Amino acid sequence: MPSIIEGFRKIYKAPNASKVHLIYAGVIVLLGAVSFFAQTSKNIIALLLSVILSLVWVIYVYGYKLQFMHNAFQEEFLMPGIDTSPFKAFGGAFGLIVVWFGYYMVYSIIMAIIGIIIPLTIFITKNPILAILLLTVLTVVMCLIILFIPYVFVAYSKDFNTAGLFNMLIPFKFMRKAFVDNLILWLKCIPFVIVFALMVLVAWQAAGILDGIIQTFHGIPPAAPDLQVNYTPKFMALSAVMGYMAFVFSLAYVNYLVQIYKEKIE
Repeated sequence: MPSIIEGFRKIYKAPNASKVHLIYAGVIVLLGAVSFFAQTSKNIIALLLSVILSLVWVIYVYGYKLQFMHNAFQEEFLMPGIDTSPFKAFGGAFGLIVVWFGYYMVYSIIMAIIGIIIPLTIFITKNPILAILLLTVLTVVMCLIILFIPYVFVAYSKDFNTAGLFNMLIPFKFMRKAFVDNLILWLKCIPFVIVFALMVLVAWQAAGILDGIIQTFHGIPPAAPDLQVNYTPKFMALSAVMGYMAFVFSLAYVNYLVQIYKEKIE
């Protein structure tokens, strides 16, 4: 089983990786600039354009991940190019996305119902230990189901075929075959999540300090600094860096999911 580090190596050492990363970073900076202009100008057209571009980019990034997973199934891996293929991948998965979003809402409703049943159980049985045990078991089961839903899209990405993937109970199949491997993956992710969270915190604080220095230099009163930091170029640049890092980590993560799928589920 490959490590997450190997996933990062694959992302950066693929023959076409440099070009892809440069273009991706450039698009993030461009979108950040458009968002900054829209927020500072308060122009309704600019705001609408910013929202539309952001929505298109979210669709593209999701499709890119699907195309990335498809490529990860191949013997000779290549980073997907910056072309129209992610839109095609997303379009093919659109029905699957809608249905599984609906399933996710069903699971959420079930959790809400559980939250109502537990107090009733305590009231009826006068046994809080039983209620807490029941709540714990059901919550763990629901969380595990949700955590295995991404395998639906891993399976789709193999050959872009949705056949058999609309079954609401299919996460149980994935869970049965790959639970231990996913537990190992989640444990491996903990250090990366901690480092990423710390970097986000440091970036946020650095942006606030930098903005405060600039405001003081220009004689701007430092009132409501949290509001003033939101749309400065410095903060937007730091946000772009964090967004890029999150994207790269997500690629390394789904690459690991593909390997688990190939070895344990197929």
